[in-house]
Amino acid sequence: MRIVTLLLAAVLGWAVPGHAEQSVAAAVPAKPKFDFSAQPFDGGNVGKLSWNIQLQRTVPGAAEFHLTKPRGVLLAAGGLKSTVPVLDLPVLGVLKGRYGLTGTITVGMQTRPMSVLITPSKPDEPCQDAKENTYANAVIVVIGDVKNPTHLLMGCGEFAD
Repeated sequence: MRIVTLLLAAVLGWAVPGHAEQSVAAAVPAKPKFDFSAQPFDGGNVGKLSWNIQLQRTVPGAAEFHLTKPRGVLLAAGGLKSTVPVLDLPVLGVLKGRYGLTGTITVGMQTRPMSVLITPSKPDEPCQDAKENTYANAVIVVIGDVKNPTHLLMGCGEFAD
């Protein structure tokens, strides 16, 4: 009976000093290296090629998106993970931002990679949409491979207060 009690104690972490603390520490998720803002983001562009993206952090290191085209028609929605805020695009070169998100998007029955970069506007050069409204942030959405994107959407946006 004593052997059974010792085995039970070892399994439950009582017989091994520090084992219970390690188990509790392992259960707490590590803080992600990159994280999206706690404030929701709303961005896009207007005009002939109008589009809108709404981003909302769901948990640290992840966000959900809603991408719409003209008149609010939902193009896609899903989840993205926070990543290094850098895009290396053949057309624009290396772009560095404040927030980077990556994941997949399904459009027209095809799943493709999706990357989002949000960067603050320069104080003397605010981001302007097609109607010349100014915003505090620029947003770039890449659908497809970053080296050969299917769609490259550029616009402006704001974080909610």
